[in-house]
Amino acid sequence: MPPLADALAWGAAIAMLAVALRGLHWRRLAEPASVAVFGAVLLALCLLRIATVPLAPGLELHFSGAAIATLMFGWRYALLALALATGFDALATGAAWLGPPWEFLAGGVLPVAATWWLLAATRKALPRNPFAYFLGAAFGGGLLSMALAQGARAAVATAAGSQGGGSLLDDYLLSLPAMMFGEGFLTGGTLAVLATYRPQWVATFDDDFYLRDGSPPS
Repeated sequence: MPPLADALAWGAAIAMLAVALRGLHWRRLAEPASVAVFGAVLLALCLLRIATVPLAPGLELHFSGAAIATLMFGWRYALLALALATGFDALATGAAWLGPPWEFLAGGVLPVAATWWLLAATRKALPRNPFAYFLGAAFGGGLLSMALAQGARAAVATAAGSQGGGSLLDDYLLSLPAMMFGEGFLTGGTLAVLATYRPQWVATFDDDFYLRDGSPPS
């Protein structure tokens, strides 16, 4: 990418991370149980980035976990976790797939924003029961987050000239359905298990709202 574009990407990535960090409740990270859960999810996010399938130059495939982190911790902690995972990817492989700022924006900011928006939309539009959460916010969040992330990555890679535009688009379209449904099942299955057996780990699953028809959680 041109130096100016990279500089703008760095600026946008740093700005988004700063906004997230500014509103974090840091005391939660001082609790041993919270640190353990956050650390386990962060480790999983890092491992997902190591398990990459290089489909073609400029197009590498791996599951994200962005929707899982968003629904478990909220968007601020999710952005922190994804920023750390992107940094780990850059250190472990020499450089993140698109470069740290682009990868954080495409694989972090965009999926987190999409998942958070879909969660709010499902709370308003769908019935107040756990299936609406698992199928709408979790499974749907995985689908949407992967679609947008892969679309953004393909666009950036094409603009950077990593591969011929038509060939890259063909590879992207061929891989997209499998990646979307894989991410959706991973997110929906993970949140279903956690909300059932460890609901205290899922910040966005509120018993009063989904089980007792209460008011939406703040």
